Amino acid sequence: MREETGPMTLFESFYFKKPVIISNHSSMIEKTIEGVNSLVFEREDDLVEIMKNIIEGNVFLAERLRKNFPVQTVKAYEKKLEKIYLGT
Repeated sequence: MREETGPMTLFESFYFKKPVIISNHSSMIEKTIEGVNSLVFEREDDLVEIMKNIIEGNVFLAERLRKNFPVQTVKAYEKKLEKIYLGT
């Protein structure tokens, strides 16, 4: 399994107000809050369980993520990108 370690995918998801499902990789989990804007899996079995709950419409997961998902403005996103790419 290939693991995503860069923050751009996360920041793009946050910008579009979409929660993410990520592996328990330190470079990813340090940028999210599990159960608030992400669901984290450690093993493939965990990922299967998360996907099963989503497909079956487990309201708890979907509603909790939707309700708690942080919203950021375009300006805040722009500042994050400037910090990453320009070091400002």
